[in-house]
Amino acid sequence: MSAEIRVKLNGKEAYARLGAQVNELIRDVGTDDIPRSVQVRRVFSRGLVPINADSGYKDILALILMPGDVVSCR
Repeated sequence: MSAEIRVKLNGKEAYARLGAQVNELIRDVGTDDIPRSVQVRRVFSRGLVPINADSGYKDILALILMPGDVVSCR
């Protein structure tokens, strides 16, 4: 048994290990291709708020996932 959190990737429910980064989710559930763009939205005050990275989408790939995060990549 392992601890997992529920998130969404491209509109579909997915599960990631506790402490997983966005790039792990994309690699495990998505494809091995490097995405051109990644957007993460996080639950805050009963709504989804976009997470912005300062220096491009590669920094957002290292973000630690939280329960309820919504990840979109293409």
